[in-house]
Amino acid sequence: MSLNTSSPAFLDPLLEDNQPEEDFEEEQTPTSKKKKNAEPKITQQRNYSDTEDIQLCKLWLDVTQDPVVGTNQTGDGFWNRITEKYMISIPDPLRTPVGLKSRWCTLQGAINKFSACVKQIEHRNQSGATNEDKLTYALCLYSQTHRKAFAHIACYEILVNAPKWNEYITNLQNKSASQKRKRQDTTTTIADLSEPPSDVLSTTESSTGQMERPRGQKKSKNDQQQTDTWQQALAKSHKEMVEQTRLQNELLSSQTKAMNSIAEDSRSMVEDSFMSKDYSHMDEQTQRYYELKKNKYFEQYGIN
Repeated sequence: MSLNTSSPAFLDPLLEDNQPEEDFEEEQTPTSKKKKNAEPKITQQRNYSDTEDIQLCKLWLDVTQDPVVGTNQTGDGFWNRITEKYMISIPDPLRTPVGLKSRWCTLQGAINKFSACVKQIEHRNQSGATNEDKLTYALCLYSQTHRKAFAHIACYEILVNAPKWNEYITNLQNKSASQKRKRQDTTTTIADLSEPPSDVLSTTESSTGQMERPRGQKKSKNDQQQTDTWQQALAKSHKEMVEQTRLQNELLSSQTKAMNSIAEDSRSMVEDSFMSKDYSHMDEQTQRYYELKKNKYFEQYGIN
């Protein structure tokens, strides 16, 4: 479900931004009034804190969902408005529209990757897994896939159920898919031009209505060699694809086993903690509850 807007392109200025790889912004400040023609000084600002990241995500939603200006704001106007609100809530350190925009793109990229891990875990539909279990598995999968921990879980929880965020991500995915189709079309055209010479020769001659001339032994041999080379390359490519698929399946199997092991260890820790709990100081009703719970564990493991 998403909010209604009068213009579907209201987020287009944001969709055209490239995602930066740095967490800091660069600002240009003059060194002094006497050196007006001197080169501007580049200053590196300190990294963003968790509080700043959370506030940035909240303000992004706030501005995109504003029914008064939401459908008419440009890219620059959008980030100027976010910056005004941001500096009211967090005046220090000073952050510019360019810096906040850059940080947002960094957060968006990381959250997108984590969302993909969450969806992959959900598609496995593991029996008995709670939402907390799935989130833990997704964090583990992200860490294994990207070789680093996911550090923006609070931002993810703010955005994940917001209609405007999901609409924004859908637009990004559609744009990426369109670009991918264009690249595939180009690749297909190149592949068509690399068909075996014998097929091209046969098609050309039949289209002009000319009688095919008898081939000499040398020409026939060359054509056969070219055809063999093309077929060998195709077979090699197919073999590599099969091997890559096998390796991916092994990786997924290994990840599944690792997550199952984590879940089993967590369950054992919970059960051990429960069984060793001292409830002698509790009231009679609470003691009865723990006693029934312990009996249930005993029945589960076949202990009478």
